[in-house]
Amino acid sequence: MSGCLHDTAEGWEPLAGAVWGLISGQDGVDVPALFERPELVGHQDHCPGNVVFRSGLPAALIDFDLARPTSRVADCVNAMYWWVLSRATRISP
Repeated sequence: MSGCLHDTAEGWEPLAGAVWGLISGQDGVDVPALFERPELVGHQDHCPGNVVFRSGLPAALIDFDLARPTSRVADCVNAMYWWVLSRATRISP
């Protein structure tokens, strides 16, 4: 799913002066860019609550409030944090 988003977002140029990564309740706090020359604008918040499921399978990403210029790798690492590391800590021995 992230790959489709990345392919779609690649090459899109945001407006000059765009503000990124605002979190509710923190109006006016701009998150610094992760990279000097980002590849694309990525989702950057792949937590389970931001994924819509159909028949038990992921179908869509929602909630783009933390989207910002990044790289494919950094966006995928964010997804891995939520879906691999989070799940590993919930598994009981």
